[in-house]
Amino acid sequence: MVLILGVLVLSGLIISLSFLTKDSEENHIQKIVKQYDLLRKSIIKTFKEKGELPSSLMEVNNISELKLSYPFKLDKNGKFILLKIEKESLAKGVLENVSDLSYYEKPMLYLSIYGKSNINEPIVEIRVSPDDITTTSHIKYSYKEVSKDNHNIIEEVWQGNKDCFPSAGDYEVTLKVKNSQNIWSDEAKKIVTVTEEPGIKKIISSSKILFIVYNNGQLKYQAFSTNKLKLPVTDEFTIYDSLEGVLDISMNYDHALVQINDRTIKAAGSNGYGQLALNTKIDKPNFTKIWGLENVKSVQTGDKISAAMTKGGLYLWGKNDEKQIAFTTQVYYDMPQKFNQLKDVKEYSVGKDHILFKTKSGKIFAQGCNDYGQLGNGYSDNVLEIQEVLLLNAKIIHAGDEFSFAVNEEGKLYGWGKNNYYQLGMQGARVKTPMIINNLEDIIYITSSEKIIVVVTEKGEIYTWGTYISGTEAIDFINPHVVKGADSVKGITICDNKIFVLTIDDELFVADHHLELEKLEIR
Repeated sequence: MVLILGVLVLSGLIISLSFLTKDSEENHIQKIVKQYDLLRKSIIKTFKEKGELPSSLMEVNNISELKLSYPFKLDKNGKFILLKIEKESLAKGVLENVSDLSYYEKPMLYLSIYGKSNINEPIVEIRVSPDDITTTSHIKYSYKEVSKDNHNIIEEVWQGNKDCFPSAGDYEVTLKVKNSQNIWSDEAKKIVTVTEEPGIKKIISSSKILFIVYNNGQLKYQAFSTNKLKLPVTDEFTIYDSLEGVLDISMNYDHALVQINDRTIKAAGSNGYGQLALNTKIDKPNFTKIWGLENVKSVQTGDKISAAMTKGGLYLWGKNDEKQIAFTTQVYYDMPQKFNQLKDVKEYSVGKDHILFKTKSGKIFAQGCNDYGQLGNGYSDNVLEIQEVLLLNAKIIHAGDEFSFAVNEEGKLYGWGKNNYYQLGMQGARVKTPMIINNLEDIIYITSSEKIIVVVTEKGEIYTWGTYISGTEAIDFINPHVVKGADSVKGITICDNKIFVLTIDDELFVADHHLELEKLEIR
């Protein structure tokens, strides 16, 4: 006859132990508590080394050396060690010897990894977003408090937590926190893997300089004539060595704003009206950081005026002689001014000396110079308050050199303002209210210089009109003409009286007044 005192059923992960004597039950309690304590210490050690809790026993350092004889498991978050026990007295005996955070829900015993007493030392886990980080990503850091000691975190010490990384690689980020008991945590670690995003992001230009912005934050330029950035005139593209992590650049006239991938701004060039926001009117050929503007979403420049959309709203600064910035008697602002004329600005477009605003409802408003009717209010007089453009809802707006454009919800193009170089694709010196332009439809992009307009349709067709200058000759295109020679347009800009087109294959093409695109080599 065989007397069964107890059965340890490992295959079912259940400790039945229904017939244990008091002595044998106590023995199992001591063994469970001892093995649990060894296991939880290994879990905490693994967390401190790797920066995150293991989700299975296989991820625990040196698990085989523990020689566990009970079928422990981990919950999916790694905070509890699980053990199935049918006998309540056995489970309660274990609970009397472990953390107050542990509990029993028959048949599962939940053993906290924090030991017998409530842990006072805080334990945190670093969180990073986005999941896939490239050299153009804006990285956000946070942490999750793994321990539950009911003491608030009152201080954080981060190291290596850069908003962006300009080159690919693995970067270590560390964090220590202090709780309200003035107890510091061990150092949590996280490896941030950054990959390089290849290819060209966009092309942008002023009348004198063509810029290429790469996805990895590199900036190249080709200067066609002397300029306020004092870049040398070249016949090939040159890397802008002093800038890295570039997301965007705007330079319509003689000063430039650069958006960096940490969502800050740098400025350079002409500064006679404070358009560089450096609290001075001295020109700066080298890019200098603008302090006070963070979480920047976009930047634009006009003639001596600047704009930046941030997470907190739109800011304007620079020349104000035509009320481009604010309706005051101040001639210029050398520091960013919060735009408060409208509360729901979704988009903006900066022209030479006027600005268009589009609200979330699609309405268009304008302020600044109105000598040619570029504010679209039916007049050519200067105004003392922001003007609503006489046009129904728009999906695209574009402020140019004393003229304006908008595309309505049906994709039709409207223009108004100065027209002495046929910028509006029609006869006449100026137009004070929005007029439809030659029945062009499905417009998705607009760009312009002082005398030339270029648009792109949904089908990838490129149209241009205005006046091209070739030497001393002016070539007029009163009506829109097709530009041939490139498919799948990714970006387009105008520089040095030429059209530059970037395709989705990152090939660059150029066309003059003959309107035939030819491929350029980018070295």
